[in-house]
Amino acid sequence: MRKQKNPGYGSTMYSTKVLNKNIVKSYLTIGDPYRDPHQVEGKNNRHKGKQMMTVPAKDTCNGVGYFEKKTYSSDPLHDTTTYLAAQPMDKRKSGFGSKDASRRDEFMSHIRTEQYRETLQTEMKILKAQKKNQTTEQNLEDFEAFKQQRKFPEGLAETKYLYDIGRSQTTEFNQKSHRDTFYTMRTGNSKFKRNNGPFMLTSEMIGLGADDVSNNRPTPKGASTKHDDLEVEHQSLNPTITSSRYRIPKPSGKGAAKSASSTQNLVFLMLGCFSLGICVHVWQFSADHTPPPLTEKFYEKEMVEFTTKFGTFTVELFPEHAPKSVENFRKLIDQGYYVDGPGFYRNERNFLLQGGGFLVDKKSPFENLPVEYSLPSTKGMMVIARGQKSDSGNSEFAVMMHDNSEANKPSGDSPGFTVFGRVVQGWHTLEYISKKMRSGFLAKDEADRQVKFDKVEYVKRLTNDNPQAKRRLEELYYKLETRHAVNVFGTPGCDEMAQIKKIFLKHRATTRSEEVWHAHHAHPYEIEALEAITGQKTLPIVYIDDKLIGGLTEVQRMEKEGTLRTELEKSGALAESIVWDAITKNPLVVFSKSYCPYCKKAKETLASLGAKPVVFELDQRADGQSIQDFLFRLTDRSTVPNVFIKGKSIGGGDDTQALYQSGELAQRLKLAVVSFGLCGSPSVHTTPHTAPTRQTPMPMLLAAYLDRVEAAIGGKASTDLAELLSLTRCSYDVDVASLSVANIQQICSSKLGRFDGFAEVVCGMIKARKHIEEQQFADAYTAQIAAVIKFMEIFREETNWVVPFLHVLILDTRMIAMRADMEASEKAGDEVHDNLRGAEQHLKKGFSMAANDRAPPEHNKKLGALFVVNQLFKIYFKLNTIHLCRNLIRAVEGPAFPEFERFKKSDKVTYQYYAGRISMFEDQYHKAEKCLDYAWKHCHKDYVRNKRMILQFLVPVKLLLGIMPSPKLIEEYALEEYKGLTEAIRTGNLQSFNECLDTYQDRFIQQGVYLLIEKLRLVALRNLFKKVYLIRQVHQLKLRDFQTAIEFVTGAPMELDEIECILANLIFKGYMKGYMSHQKKVLVVSKANPFPPITDVSS
Repeated sequence: MRKQKNPGYGSTMYSTKVLNKNIVKSYLTIGDPYRDPHQVEGKNNRHKGKQMMTVPAKDTCNGVGYFEKKTYSSDPLHDTTTYLAAQPMDKRKSGFGSKDASRRDEFMSHIRTEQYRETLQTEMKILKAQKKNQTTEQNLEDFEAFKQQRKFPEGLAETKYLYDIGRSQTTEFNQKSHRDTFYTMRTGNSKFKRNNGPFMLTSEMIGLGADDVSNNRPTPKGASTKHDDLEVEHQSLNPTITSSRYRIPKPSGKGAAKSASSTQNLVFLMLGCFSLGICVHVWQFSADHTPPPLTEKFYEKEMVEFTTKFGTFTVELFPEHAPKSVENFRKLIDQGYYVDGPGFYRNERNFLLQGGGFLVDKKSPFENLPVEYSLPSTKGMMVIARGQKSDSGNSEFAVMMHDNSEANKPSGDSPGFTVFGRVVQGWHTLEYISKKMRSGFLAKDEADRQVKFDKVEYVKRLTNDNPQAKRRLEELYYKLETRHAVNVFGTPGCDEMAQIKKIFLKHRATTRSEEVWHAHHAHPYEIEALEAITGQKTLPIVYIDDKLIGGLTEVQRMEKEGTLRTELEKSGALAESIVWDAITKNPLVVFSKSYCPYCKKAKETLASLGAKPVVFELDQRADGQSIQDFLFRLTDRSTVPNVFIKGKSIGGGDDTQALYQSGELAQRLKLAVVSFGLCGSPSVHTTPHTAPTRQTPMPMLLAAYLDRVEAAIGGKASTDLAELLSLTRCSYDVDVASLSVANIQQICSSKLGRFDGFAEVVCGMIKARKHIEEQQFADAYTAQIAAVIKFMEIFREETNWVVPFLHVLILDTRMIAMRADMEASEKAGDEVHDNLRGAEQHLKKGFSMAANDRAPPEHNKKLGALFVVNQLFKIYFKLNTIHLCRNLIRAVEGPAFPEFERFKKSDKVTYQYYAGRISMFEDQYHKAEKCLDYAWKHCHKDYVRNKRMILQFLVPVKLLLGIMPSPKLIEEYALEEYKGLTEAIRTGNLQSFNECLDTYQDRFIQQGVYLLIEKLRLVALRNLFKKVYLIRQVHQLKLRDFQTAIEFVTGAPMELDEIECILANLIFKGYMKGYMSHQKKVLVVSKANPFPPITDVSS
């Protein structure tokens, strides 16, 4: 980290610019935010000027605050941004600097790095422009000096999260935080001095405390807890805990300062290695990333399994790294020390879980151990807890819930900590315990609230000596243990997997689909790990409630026998559909537990009003816990009772009682009865039941809908994400009509904030959905384009898993743009295509990113480019700018584009359809026939409409080339316009040809084939003249014979000159072989094949 010395005081000072720019991903963690800034004396103005200042609003501003950034005194740029409620959400912090902010100092307690980054970008542009204009050596020297003086950092890192100085909480930069997430006011005899009234943190003060900066990334609210998704920070610990307890402390400020000082000594070494790093980086991208075949076998290894009331977790011990600690731990297990006694008594969320003693009188019979450190204390590691002395560790241990890489290192007075094991299975159990336990230490009189270990035993678990294979094995175990009761593993595009999903969809079971690629370079050793777990070598594979079911055959067999529904009910996979059915089909529903006194009181209150609710006793149901978990996701209430009236939760027992006392409960029940009809007799559901099909389904709440979106993004389930967010297919009915745009944005930020830009993309699409329901298509287009622009930023950096979502986004954008243009055309009274033209520009960017992607083959996005090409084709045809299609065709046919047969069949069919039409317009009929014929043969037989659209162009092209459609084909695809036309061409009946052309003229013009049909007139004449030749059987034919034939079929005379002209055209086009004698009015035809087959005639 870059730093600058504060001369004369011996403390480390940091420029805010350096803080905001030179930390990895610009995340800030301040060790001691409450340091008194007034204790540092003599701080001169020169250092003050280099800090970024936050200025509170004046009393005269009427609640409108502003955020001012002061740069170095010599800077030409002084940027002041006013934050008003009317500003776009992506440019301000919601609620801050406006009347809805509860406290002015809430806004002052944050570092707004995102806005400051934009200032730096502007300044860098100014400097680049200045440098470009330098012409003399002296000017260049002045410029470099000026640049050094301003201390511009290298690079422009993205900043997506703010760090709350006061409470060690992370807040999404566009998400409003509440008062309880900020620091508590400290006054009086507090150890943290705060003078001059309310404490306003400014960057000047932050600068003084910046020697405690750590560059570990904070975990945003709602972040994923997957092993591969977490990069975490250390949460500050409770400073009031006595030193008698064994603790795993967060590294002190001194340690961080020392680390920062050592970082300075490595700067030159890092700069020296920079060029080498670039070479390695280039080599990595040019080399083959396919890992070698897995030579190490999966085998079973003895591990330790802890059983709690919340579930189990398994620990792998490291005797080779901490032999004494592991030996002592094994002895304690053998003596049964950990069973029914010393459980988890300390919970520091996002940091650790600690247990193994303290709250019980049971003491370890073995001697204390010295510290053994050799491994970093990263997430999932188990460390020996100890007291102040280095040899005080014994029975107590802690599981690191997040990284704390400095805990095991000796620093200052701390001798470090021993890492002796790692959690390899059951991580979801520890996450659940961390959520359920109260934060901090439990007191001695709270021993009954600790999470005890019911059983601690040795078990055999799979592992592998290859690190990549081992990691993939643990990831698959985690996916089987968490999130969903039904897991389906299969390959993308697999027909059997699609059939399995349809079966579960029919039962309305909540499933999770995991796409497994048959490619070692995509997910190293994924197939091998899955085979080791399941013992099966074929896909797809279905798990229900962590139990292997098998593939499609087994699922179909279970469905036929009726056991599939039973398994789904036991697993809780039907909990979501059961809840939805209950609250949408009944006016009053109560989810309760039979032994709960609060539930009993709520039911008595409802009964006193004569209400007859549908009651679900969750403690008497096999799927009760699954239903309660879904209710928590749906209503944010984790307890019972949970009372629903007209499909909406009114809360629990206290809420029901409050509504009863105010008289509002009776009114709501009356309205519910009117809405749903009279309540029947009361019913109590204690066992799983077959969920009836909803006739009028209630729209899904946005929060529940976003839970599915979050799961799809977190699991990189591309197909599920595309299905969820598609506007044109609308598989999910989401309740957005009752929400304002501001509410939608706030909910999206809260649910999806951990996925950076995805929150903005999804928010834009949901806004578009709302505007579409309101028939405001111009506003829908604006919201959709905002989502497209943001997604293009994500698409540039992501791998190919986002390609299916790109396709959905592009398709929706084109459809919305067309509908918005229709709306604008109706208002203007003239045809308008402004929105479609705008959409075309953004689609071209998507095509460029996909087609020019240089990522390795396993992550390459080129296979998604053809779909974008097809959408651009449709736009160009709509805008009547077909000539622009030729550029796309050249790109597809170019050497840099992937092999055509590698693309999806649907994309290939669509491309060939449009390529054939384009070739037809360019009079390249053989190429047109080839393309359209490919589309016809590969189009799915069930898509009759698409096949008919292809035939509308393929039939006239083939007619021109002499191939007649069969009567069966014409009848099957309702091509009645070609029935009489085909017969007229075959027989050379010009009168019938003209009649067909007149009858279907409008249809041919609308289809764009009228001119092509006109060219078929020449084919009909060729067939007529061939009949004349066959009748005469001579090689010298008089023009009068042709004149007579035409008069016979048309009933109208024709001049010989016109006949001569027609024959000349037929000879020129190759339909006839011969020459004419103008003087003798004779046609001389070739003795060898005078009328060659039309199929041989060049277009």
